[in-house]
Amino acid sequence: MKRSVFMVLTLTIVGVSIFANAATPVAIVNGEKVNSDFLNLMADLKRILSSVYTIDEKFFNVLTSTEEGLLFLQRYRYEVLKDIVDQALVQQMAKKDGVYPSEEEVKTFVDTQMKNALNNLGMNEKDFEKYIAEFGLTLDDLKKKFSWIYATNKSLENLKEKVTQDATVTKEEIENYYKENYLSKKDQVQKEVYIIVLDNKDSSTEALRRILKGENFEDVAKEMSVDSETAKDGGKIGFLTEDKMKYLLGDDIAKKIMNSPKDAILGPYKAGVKWVIIKVGDSKKEKIPSFEEVREEIVEKLLEKKKEEIWNKWWNTEFKKFKESSEIKILMYQPAKENEQQ
Repeated sequence: MKRSVFMVLTLTIVGVSIFANAATPVAIVNGEKVNSDFLNLMADLKRILSSVYTIDEKFFNVLTSTEEGLLFLQRYRYEVLKDIVDQALVQQMAKKDGVYPSEEEVKTFVDTQMKNALNNLGMNEKDFEKYIAEFGLTLDDLKKKFSWIYATNKSLENLKEKVTQDATVTKEEIENYYKENYLSKKDQVQKEVYIIVLDNKDSSTEALRRILKGENFEDVAKEMSVDSETAKDGGKIGFLTEDKMKYLLGDDIAKKIMNSPKDAILGPYKAGVKWVIIKVGDSKKEKIPSFEEVREEIVEKLLEKKKEEIWNKWWNTEFKKFKESSEIKILMYQPAKENEQQ
């Protein structure tokens, strides 16, 4: 079976065509119809089947010629339709609140996407049309898909901006954040750590022997360490807090490093499935930026967090209420087991 042949085949489940007549409505959302051609476009089923056929013809045949395979494909279309219904509701909410993107804005985005697609593929428009025709698509199809995706995402973005536009943070919140996340670290000591990572105890013993005989730690690390990232810098990890050491090396090794003087050689220790030898470098106290240096950054973090909280609360209540009050009719065939209510 050639690809050009299967692309026009009709897949049927219990007498209902998956690729139904283009004008056949599969859902109605508050009076707005979702037709079969749009569902198939968003499901991208023809391209998916084309790829499956290219990779494994037998798997393709099972999907398209057995009852189980066809039910699976129909179930997939149904899941995509549920997403389309929710996306339609998002767009309707944006229109209701006056924040739906303008036609010009959508067109500009689509034109940019099409231009980028041509540039990335190194094709002119005519060749591009031939290319996407292999997957049963036209330029109008792609533009319609890009328009829908952008309209949905921009509607969400605009709704969020409107809902969270009055979010503020207080001076007290900013100061408390500074105290908890900056001043609390003012006495925290960092140690410079060098490490040699080895696969087994024998190689770690050999590495330690060479260091104790007077070879430079950094040279041994470059030659023997199996951790390429630190080996190239002579085993240097950099300055670490005790908490960071605990995360990387475990509590016991971290405590030994913190209690050791500069140039101490520690190990070999077993760390996970590897063995490590450690050299302790300089010590320093963490530099704490002034309140004014980080004030703007703190405000941004707190404001973003507050906006997320406001948005999530609004979305979980208002979208749910809007959906429950909407008139949604699913008209496509659904696998009997999955007859879900919208």
